[in-house]
Amino acid sequence: MTLDFKLLRRYREIISILLKYGFQDVLAESGVSLRAKILEKFVPDSMLEEANRFSKWEKMRMAAEELGTTFIKFAQVLSNRPDVIPAELVTEFEKLQAHVPPFSSEEAVRIIEEETGKTISELFLEFEQQPFAAASIAQVHRGRLKDGTQVVMKVRRPDIIEKIELDIIILRYFARKLVERGIYEELDPVGMVRAFDNAIHKELDLSHEGLNLQRFANNFKDSTEVFVPRYFPKLTTTKLLTMEFVKGIHPYDREGLAQYQLDSKVLARRGLRALFDQIFKHGFFHADPHPGNLFALPGNKVCFIDFGMMGTVLKTDVEFFADIVYGVTGRDASRLIWGIKNIALSQQFDGVKAFEYEVEELIQDYHAQAADKANMADLFNRLLDLVHKYKIKMPADYFLLSKSLVTIEGVGRRLDPDMSIIAELTPHINQTLADEMNPLEILKRLAAGARDTFALLEALPRDLREIINKIKKGEVKVTIEHEGLGDLTRRIEFTGSLIAKGFLSGSVLLSASMLIAVRFPPLYKHYSIPGTVLLLLAAILLLNTLIQAGKKKGA
Repeated sequence: MTLDFKLLRRYREIISILLKYGFQDVLAESGVSLRAKILEKFVPDSMLEEANRFSKWEKMRMAAEELGTTFIKFAQVLSNRPDVIPAELVTEFEKLQAHVPPFSSEEAVRIIEEETGKTISELFLEFEQQPFAAASIAQVHRGRLKDGTQVVMKVRRPDIIEKIELDIIILRYFARKLVERGIYEELDPVGMVRAFDNAIHKELDLSHEGLNLQRFANNFKDSTEVFVPRYFPKLTTTKLLTMEFVKGIHPYDREGLAQYQLDSKVLARRGLRALFDQIFKHGFFHADPHPGNLFALPGNKVCFIDFGMMGTVLKTDVEFFADIVYGVTGRDASRLIWGIKNIALSQQFDGVKAFEYEVEELIQDYHAQAADKANMADLFNRLLDLVHKYKIKMPADYFLLSKSLVTIEGVGRRLDPDMSIIAELTPHINQTLADEMNPLEILKRLAAGARDTFALLEALPRDLREIINKIKKGEVKVTIEHEGLGDLTRRIEFTGSLIAKGFLSGSVLLSASMLIAVRFPPLYKHYSIPGTVLLLLAAILLLNTLIQAGKKKGA
């Protein structure tokens, strides 16, 4: 079967499902209204009437479920971007589940043997043919290795790649059509599909999840509170992931917790600490810590599983995130605004003053609540509303970070209703802010700045030569040729020359200031000699420019 035929068949299937749920307007906006009208004739009225019983957001979720893995995953990615889609749609997309039957055990065995180069009997003492769990991308089988270790093997579906590739081609087509028609331009549909394409291919590569697991294990190798399953890289490929089987207790299984004498309050705090360490200490965190991905183990240890969705946060962004939280807890609106502006992709947005007033109101409302009533979910939802209202563009991992904190707070409160996530978070915030002002950290930043300054100083002679050569050649000027405007032309040429010299003076002055500020060696009585020389040069250039301007004015 050719690719073109498969694409056409899938394309018609997608249009039919969208029509079934009444999304003719979406198809029209995407430029497929004619073909949609033809197919619409084949959709029974009873089916359309059935779909109309649901809200627009519910129908979007139902359509995504029926469209299959690619669209479910795309919707789940969008559910982590509340700055892009409405809150009602976020809620619906968070309900998405892929209802897929397992593929045949024979096919799973074939993939395992093909990927490892060994037969099942060579690999295992025992192997369960019946899958332990099945999902949209892979299914899981349990087994016991020759050394007695119990493991789970995650096996990728054999036909998943082709299906997803077809859907991504169609998604790209729809995105381009929307851009061509100037619809939803502010959402950058082409960029969103490109980002999703990258994310889904990472998830399809099971060796990538294995690397995430290995990195996570290294971060917690000395922990007495967190257990990380052992990873088997020699039994892991793009189609296969092997890790230690963990027989843990679901965090909400009160009978199981009691049987092993586990303390739900201790588990709640350890789970929080584990996530805070991931964020503030390692900058690499589990992006989906819901109860299904958490186990309790003897000794009140916490175990995270499923490392397919991980978030990364830069050290500088962690510091700005600390500013946001401290701004709320410390009643410091300016600190909170500073943190948001520095994390945001653009520091320019509309209604800055109105935004400041609303931030102040948020902080006052937060502190007006009783301590046991205040929670992270309400705080982040309010902040999210403000970010959305003032169209502040934030990095995608910021929303993953917020969602992780809100999710783990929900688990923690279920285990210990009296727990305050803010109280548990405060020591980490204070430590982050203290580290930021640590003299050693300041010296590191200054050293990094000095390296940049040195590179600038090295390049300065060459840049100066280029600028001076351009001035000599007359390239830095504005030329206007028009009959009767000769005097104006000469004035503009003169002004261009002054601007070039002013720019040169400013560049040298800036370089001098930086060298003096960081005390760039060699020094004389604590003053940077190169910085002082450049400062004198800047003064001479500036004086020369002013004299030239004065002469022209006098003429």
